[in-house]
Amino acid sequence: MTTRNGRKAPLTVGIDVGGTNIRASVVDGSGEVLDTVQAPTPHAARALEDGLARAVRELRSRHEIGAVGLAVAGFVDETRSSVRFAPHLPWEDSAVADRLTQRLGLPVILEHDANAAMWAEYRFGAAAGAHNGVLVAIGTGIGAALLVDGRLYRGSYGVAPELGHLQVVPQGRACPCGKRGCWERYCSGTALVDTAIEMLATDPMRSTILAREVFADPGSLTGRKVAGAAHDGDPVALQVMADFARWLGLGLAFVGDIFDPDLIVIAGGVSSSAALFLDDAREHYAAAVTGARHRPLARIRTTQLGEAAGMIGAAELARAALNPPASTTHRESTGVDNGPSTPRATAATAERSGRVTGGQREVERSGRATGEQREVEQPGGATGGQREVEQPGRATVEQREVERSGRATGAQRDAAAVSEGPGRVAGGQRDAVAVGEGSGRRADGRGEDAEEGIGSETDDREARSAGRSRAQRGGVKASQPQANSGKVTRAQANGGAGRGAGNSGGRGPGARTGTRRR
Repeated sequence: MTTRNGRKAPLTVGIDVGGTNIRASVVDGSGEVLDTVQAPTPHAARALEDGLARAVRELRSRHEIGAVGLAVAGFVDETRSSVRFAPHLPWEDSAVADRLTQRLGLPVILEHDANAAMWAEYRFGAAAGAHNGVLVAIGTGIGAALLVDGRLYRGSYGVAPELGHLQVVPQGRACPCGKRGCWERYCSGTALVDTAIEMLATDPMRSTILAREVFADPGSLTGRKVAGAAHDGDPVALQVMADFARWLGLGLAFVGDIFDPDLIVIAGGVSSSAALFLDDAREHYAAAVTGARHRPLARIRTTQLGEAAGMIGAAELARAALNPPASTTHRESTGVDNGPSTPRATAATAERSGRVTGGQREVERSGRATGEQREVEQPGGATGGQREVEQPGRATVEQREVERSGRATGAQRDAAAVSEGPGRVAGGQRDAVAVGEGSGRRADGRGEDAEEGIGSETDDREARSAGRSRAQRGGVKASQPQANSGKVTRAQANGGAGRGAGNSGGRGPGARTGTRRR
């Protein structure tokens, strides 16, 4: 198999680090297991890492290996480099991947064992083609993994989803996690034993196979033996499996209500006995899920890759992390929704989500205006207030206030004219700004004669003086609150610069012969 860039996909090693055994396999790019070694799991951290290193070196002696992935039954941090806690392994807040990388000279990643199995099923097995899927691995307890839009979802800190510890029975059976009534206490290999013992205590004479097993050695009963007795027709064992099916269906209904997946994969050791419970569990699920008659229900399948799924998934995730395609993001290439290279959303991601536009980022980085703003601010251009009016779709404070009252000022009418011709400035606006700033600049509205250069210098001064007086009076009136009167002043109706001041709409005898372009 070749990668997207045309190179041959490297072989990788996937290791299932269990509480009893270490199983390491060489896996190719099509998910095929080429070689496997197995050894007992040491109970000390140093010894365990020594065992892992030996297994990898043995496989490297026969194959060219590119990377290593470890599937761990425990909390793996969001960077997939440290084990926060593993109940059956001697690691706690331990940087396992970094130490093994140094020892082996190969890239090493960690993954929760259920996530690894989910990824293997998605790439090569029962979940192929699924969009949103859930894997429920039923063994001693319940492990779970969640696939959202084709990517593993691991939560903010790498520990999601812990479905096995959802409480289904308040004050129910005690759980090693410290809570009571967790789902896995009623739906797991351990639960099969607990339920069988409770039923035998009530009516021991109903069973032959289980009764003999328990009376001979109470501690010898296992979930596998309960399933075997059910295969052989033991009535208590069959009742135990029926109870198991009910709890599985109810738990899957919770999963359906929360995640609404299109596919649920049942994995783990207990899945090998699916013929005894899966059909009944589907019926309980369909009866309990909310709105079952008005929605499509998730397909419920068993694993296709079996016990090798964790190793295959870990190897595939290690391969993806080793050679991520250049055109994809970290999570697209590795199947992980929050890897170490993307701790925060990038600018491009924020822009796609509607949070920050490209123009906003340009302003935030440099403090400079966007191209549209710079065009308005060319020499001889409008003031800040005018630029705000001229930006399409944006309103000034005055416009917003008047919009609430339902009346329009002359400045708004000027703004409407401006919006019809980008780059135009209302004459009334320029007059009001020139006078209001008190900068000594001449108001542009000077009457027809002054505009055309006709008349004496005295007439010109008088026209300018009258224009300023009217504009100042208009500015004072315009600043008075309108809430009580509900009226628009004459100065406002003329754009805040008096009737004689020209405006872009060509209204009144003092209208300019044309608007100024920047």
